[in-house]
Amino acid sequence: MSRAKVPQILRVVAFNALVVALLLPVLSFAAVEWAAHQATLERKSRFPITNTVAWLPDEGPGFNPENMYWVVEYDCRETDVEIQGIVPPAKYWSMVPYDRYTMPLGCYLCDQTVQKDSTGRYVVYLTVRPARASGLNAEARPGRTNEIDVSASPRGLLLIRILLPDDPEEVARQPPFVRPVRRD
Repeated sequence: MSRAKVPQILRVVAFNALVVALLLPVLSFAAVEWAAHQATLERKSRFPITNTVAWLPDEGPGFNPENMYWVVEYDCRETDVEIQGIVPPAKYWSMVPYDRYTMPLGCYLCDQTVQKDSTGRYVVYLTVRPARASGLNAEARPGRTNEIDVSASPRGLLLIRILLPDDPEEVARQPPFVRPVRRD
């Protein structure tokens, strides 16, 4: 090889290495986004309508079979979401909304703070206009003592977490009832 050809070969190799180095992150990002898109399509094929269903996942990253999670996909841009259910006997129970980046919102309910009747039944509202934040008093929205403010993320997921339930089979037989409700 002559000395003149070596720099040309080095330039070609360096250029190709640069192209590969720049494309690898893009291709990696595209692969992750494609997988996320496919997972969303698969979930939407099973649960196509938001604000109407709670489902009980049975696997996932960090899944602990000793705990149970009801998942509600919500969209409060035009309506509030009403969730009715029973707080089961368990070590801990909570309702936490998450944004699209799976970050928890600042407002949630747990077994110590949710208002329920003597049988453990509750009614919770996901809303972007909670009564206390908008200056309304309890008389303005009678019966809406359990409101979760989702104004920081009007669309997202709500996890109903049941840690170490006394009777997991009973929890699985009693899904929460979810429905959109007109906003006052």
